[in-house]
Amino acid sequence: MARKYQNAIFNEEVYAPFLELLEGEILTPKELTARWRYGPSQLANLRRVEKGVPWFHLPTGGIRYRLKDVLEAELRGTAGPLTTEHIILAVMSCQEISFDDRVKVVEHLRQVLGLVG
Repeated sequence: MARKYQNAIFNEEVYAPFLELLEGEILTPKELTARWRYGPSQLANLRRVEKGVPWFHLPTGGIRYRLKDVLEAELRGTAGPLTTEHIILAVMSCQEISFDDRVKVVEHLRQVLGLVG
């Protein structure tokens, strides 16, 4: 099985009730590729180098992912498609740029990417 995240998000109390509901939910590689808009080879490569979401083999040889592990990775921003919100969080965390300039960059990104109401 692939590595487990050291600072798992499901250890945070706020997510615990939600993630407990998902304990037995699993995804096939096909479902995960559709969710993240990845190709099957991308998931296979992540498994091969032991990166990405933890996975397990079924006795039949199939591969499955636990939904709570997938959500954990998505919430932490360590897996799945790059989103505008990931970019905005990265800009806002850049301490070398003044806060006012960071806000201007974020406003510009939202406008250019069509996220302004």
